[in-house]
Amino acid sequence: MRCTNYMDLMSLLDAHVVLPEWCPEIQPKEFVIYWDNGLIVRCYSSTGMEENDCSLEEDDPLYMGGETYWAGIMVLEVIQQARVKLGLFYPPTANKGWPIEEWTAPSKVTDLNGQVLWSRREDTPDWRLMR
Repeated sequence: MRCTNYMDLMSLLDAHVVLPEWCPEIQPKEFVIYWDNGLIVRCYSSTGMEENDCSLEEDDPLYMGGETYWAGIMVLEVIQQARVKLGLFYPPTANKGWPIEEWTAPSKVTDLNGQVLWSRREDTPDWRLMR
């Protein structure tokens, strides 16, 4: 079952995608993204929302049924490293792209002034942080 709260996150990142190398006159909207494991990054949306065929089998614990979606971010700064590993992915580093997928979804996204633009609902299970 698709989490509509997660799709709101994908829509936010999709609405603000900018590729500075293609449009240098347009400055990307920067975000600060927080995860429950302590990871905090300053970034911008670099791909928008994409459909993913992750080729997982139905018996795989990460299989969520149907299509899944992801968005790429360009990490500008790692403000704080994670206290525990985030999913199956390498830790993000500055000036490199990094995926946001449903099982690595953050807890909140803010603008640079700290205004919350998206946050995970309290009733959403915290199964995204695999330890």
